[in-house]
Amino acid sequence: MWMRSTVIAVGGSVLLLMATAPAVAQSTTPVDVSAGYQFTRFAGSDGDDGTSVPAGWTASITSHFSPWVNVVGEVNGAYKDGGKRHSFLAGIRTGGGRSGATREAVVFGQFLVGLGRSSGENSLVLQPGVGLDIRGTSRISTRVNVDYLFDRADGDTTNGFRVAAGLVYDLTR
Repeated sequence: MWMRSTVIAVGGSVLLLMATAPAVAQSTTPVDVSAGYQFTRFAGSDGDDGTSVPAGWTASITSHFSPWVNVVGEVNGAYKDGGKRHSFLAGIRTGGGRSGATREAVVFGQFLVGLGRSSGENSLVLQPGVGLDIRGTSRISTRVNVDYLFDRADGDTTNGFRVAAGLVYDLTR
């Protein structure tokens, strides 16, 4: 029951954040969306070497309430040998604040929590990470981030990491 309540709460938060993005984009609160590629590596257990998942994608929306407090909603997918894993996450990002400057690099840290879905099973996903936004001269920036993955389903825990790279589009600049 606890897992189901968590899934409903996190899923509802992500949907609410995504649904309100157009309205927020018209206000003075900066909002950006991003999309890109991800490589995922899951650690092995009991002598197993682990699994690399080279085919993946990620998409997010971020609302910047202050230069140091941002709310993030993210969805991502990873695919290998006919298997697939999707995550639906929401959380807080610190750093990565907006300024009028262009051609700057901004470091951020984030902690996301949400629902993972793989092989018909739901899991609790915790995803802390760090990243770097490299701003260009227009609304488009480049983002690179590295995240630790903690996935818990039916009493089993899987750990790993994710490296993602993509483009960020600033809706309010």
